Amino acid sequence: MLINAGANVNQQDHHGDTPLGTACQEGHHEMVSLLLRSGAMVDLPDHSKRTPMQTGSSGICGIDSDGCHSYDAPRRPNLQCVQILSAYGASRDLDYSTASEHARYHGHEHVAAWLDETADWVPLHHVEFIGASRTRDLLRGGADMRNGSSPTPLEVAHTLCERGLSPVGPAAALLLRAREPW
Repeated sequence: MLINAGANVNQQDHHGDTPLGTACQEGHHEMVSLLLRSGAMVDLPDHSKRTPMQTGSSGICGIDSDGCHSYDAPRRPNLQCVQILSAYGASRDLDYSTASEHARYHGHEHVAAWLDETADWVPLHHVEFIGASRTRDLLRGGADMRNGSSPTPLEVAHTLCERGLSPVGPAAALLLRAREPW
């Protein structure tokens, strides 16, 4: 509702936190996606100079024994937010390490492994996490569906459609249709 009313999706609160960073910290991947679709800056740091990728790769705030968010409680993995941030081109290079090293430091090996496996991917590779509109924008912007890394974005889309794994099937299907002659 606030976004529809023209709210600034990059506005920092009185603590200097950004909406995107807070959504990553809390593990609200749907909000992360909504904010990015609405123009949030994917690498905008918060008051502590942490980017959303840094916040996402360190995990979601833990829950203490009273059921409240606590920085002292163990952090939970946050793979979905990291995947969405990657789909929007978030930098994986942090101030003192990479996002993968950061995730590993916080004990999130599967997040680190995913980041390592997809290190050479471009946003179009992440067709599983973006909608048809984002896919169309990337293609219109000149994204190469046959990008040299393996697998290519086109191969990823083909695999997702073939296996019926893409939750946003229209994006993968759009990419496959875009390879056809016009």
